[in-house]
Amino acid sequence: MSPFAMSFLPGASRHLASALHVSGNPCSANANAPAASLRPTSQALSVQHPSAHHPGRSLQNQQPRDQASSRRSQRCCVTTMEAPLVEQDQDTVVPGRLVEFRKDARAALGLVLHPDGKKNWMILDAGGQQHSMRPQMIACVLPGMDHTEEDLAACEAQAAGMADDGLLRDAWEMLSPGEEMGVMAMSDLLFGEESPAHCFATHRLLSDNRIYFKQLQRKPPVFAPRQPSEVQLLLHQQAAEDKAAESARQLRAAVEHARGQSRAGKPSKQAWLEGQWSSLLQAVCEMALGRPMPKAQQALANSAVQSLGLDGSAGAAVQLLRSIGFWSAHEQPAMLAAAISTSFSEAIEAAARDTLANPCPDADAATRQDLTHMEVLAIDDASTREVDDGVSAEVLPDGQVKVWAHIADPSRWISPGSVLAAEAKERATTMYMATGSIPMFPPILAHDCFSLGAGQGPSPALSIWATLEPSGALADYGMTTSLVNSSRMTYQKVDEVLQQPDVATVQPTLHLLQQVAVRREEWRAACGAYNVQSPECSIRVTDAQADEAQVHARPDTSQETPGHQLVSEIMILANEAAAHIGHRLQLPLPYRGQPPAVFPSKEELNTVPEGVCQTIMKRNRMLRGSLSIPQPAPHAGLGLPAYIQVTSPIRRYGDLIAHWQLKAALRGQGALLGAEQMASEASMNGLRLREHQAVVRAVDNYWLAELFRQRLLNDPQRTYPGMLLTWVRQEFGLAGVLISEMGLETVVKLEAAAKPGQALNIRCLSVDMGVGEYRLIAELAKA
Repeated sequence: MSPFAMSFLPGASRHLASALHVSGNPCSANANAPAASLRPTSQALSVQHPSAHHPGRSLQNQQPRDQASSRRSQRCCVTTMEAPLVEQDQDTVVPGRLVEFRKDARAALGLVLHPDGKKNWMILDAGGQQHSMRPQMIACVLPGMDHTEEDLAACEAQAAGMADDGLLRDAWEMLSPGEEMGVMAMSDLLFGEESPAHCFATHRLLSDNRIYFKQLQRKPPVFAPRQPSEVQLLLHQQAAEDKAAESARQLRAAVEHARGQSRAGKPSKQAWLEGQWSSLLQAVCEMALGRPMPKAQQALANSAVQSLGLDGSAGAAVQLLRSIGFWSAHEQPAMLAAAISTSFSEAIEAAARDTLANPCPDADAATRQDLTHMEVLAIDDASTREVDDGVSAEVLPDGQVKVWAHIADPSRWISPGSVLAAEAKERATTMYMATGSIPMFPPILAHDCFSLGAGQGPSPALSIWATLEPSGALADYGMTTSLVNSSRMTYQKVDEVLQQPDVATVQPTLHLLQQVAVRREEWRAACGAYNVQSPECSIRVTDAQADEAQVHARPDTSQETPGHQLVSEIMILANEAAAHIGHRLQLPLPYRGQPPAVFPSKEELNTVPEGVCQTIMKRNRMLRGSLSIPQPAPHAGLGLPAYIQVTSPIRRYGDLIAHWQLKAALRGQGALLGAEQMASEASMNGLRLREHQAVVRAVDNYWLAELFRQRLLNDPQRTYPGMLLTWVRQEFGLAGVLISEMGLETVVKLEAAAKPGQALNIRCLSVDMGVGEYRLIAELAKA
């Protein structure tokens, strides 16, 4: 290429990077490379700023000029012979040429070795690895021929020190918008050199920084300056991205610091919310709870978890919030998502204190029966604080036994429209969790005046009585508001007394109640009731706020004791009587029914072992229960013609609704709620109950996962003896099993031919504490 001359003002540097190529020097440092030229022009260069690669000049702080003419006025006066715009052989790939190619989505320098098949080229990278590349993967062919591996290494080393985005800014100011430039021409403009290393560095600058130039053509690469408006927008976007990147770096540092602290030393939730990451962590919190978010908040949450290297799942967000102290070590997202609080607001606590200190007048004071002369036994666990019921029995003059169920009467203290009633409606039930119970009412009421025998003096109650036919069917029944005195007995004590041979003398009331309970159970069985007692796992957690909480899981056999069976039968009797009374009074109530199950035949049952396997087979044939608002419906599972739950008004909102309805009718006021209103109330209550049951299952699963996690750490190969109960989806190898030592019925992966009742060895493969799940696998136990 013929030399060309430049004239420029004092202070201009050679070709941007090395004092703008002086007049008379050749354009190319590589004599063998094809010449590149600028299109003929005669414009003056006025250099008013230091070169962009000099210290003190910030690319981000500069603003693009508004007029292209202001750039062109600064360009040097260049005269040259006509030459083609694009290098003639720039895209010719032959062995011995250096090329830039795409490797794992990144640019790499390589030496073309030889063809590989019909279309590909075998290329050697600077690390000594060979790659078979399609022609489309070669981004740029560098000048020069017959290069060696030494040239490859030298070229990469030399180009590594040339990355200077500021040079592109200067070149952009010199060129007109849309002026097309090949790689060699741009290399000459930027560096005054067209060597392979300079061309490689030039192409990398143009490819990596898309602010000032855009690529017009791929083969060979051709670039052109962008319009000033485009550059202005792209600089603004880059500034925003840089700010976001710095914010992400600071977030990573804050998260890593918090994770490295002990639980006590981590920033609290309040501290995080008062800091710079408040909006971001609130968005992550919504992600962890699985709640829908506006697009902007979703994007904020996504950027946060991605900047921390997380996968963007709800489980990953949960683990992040726990690890930094925003949530407690074992925070339960299922409870947060359902807005279930373990405590009550100050307003509710204040209302409870006022109710206790200033009780409203008793609407049933004139009609309450004084039953304080009766021996009323409140039988429950020693730890129970919400005492819902007591039982008693008396022998009538004709020798019949009259059985009483005395139910706590919280409706004496609160009305349907009160704030406490609204809170109970929202909570729906007392929730029994592995870490303890979450009451429906504030404890200062539930454990005090609401509970039988907990307050000073007699307790108000709703008392239901019944006498039986010799068969065990109801002969007569009734209901009244009352005052009772009760005494506590634990189930353990009741079991001990019932085992004594002289129980009729030691505790005659308990003896009578047991006789009634046995007769009732036999009668219900004769009416088709079925006792399908599935395995139950009792999960208890101590020190739940510690990182390493203590989790215990064991079989729950408490309901099988004589004391539990006695109380259960008397409560079923009371609920049947209440349903008949409600029907007699023509009251809309949440009556409960269940269609008859179509159980397996005896031949089918005999295909599995007796005991729990047959129980599971029967349970799988049972139909879901339902509500019948206008009038009772048969309850096949209990073997009863009518049934309603009224015996736990402190712990179940549905029972409290029934109390309000029944007591209003007993006072002669008729029904408080019509059929439609009752249906609406019952439907909403059922919905909340199902939501809460799902929460309890999720929390139980979490603590089981924590138990498996701790045991995995101690012994990754630990196995649990178990038994196959039933196939869930045999085609997928999913089996329902029982882990004996826990009483845990769960689903595992079993890839073996097996029948119900066969012994298994079960092992935990993994846990996911973010979602509270554990993965188990089983194999047949060796004989």
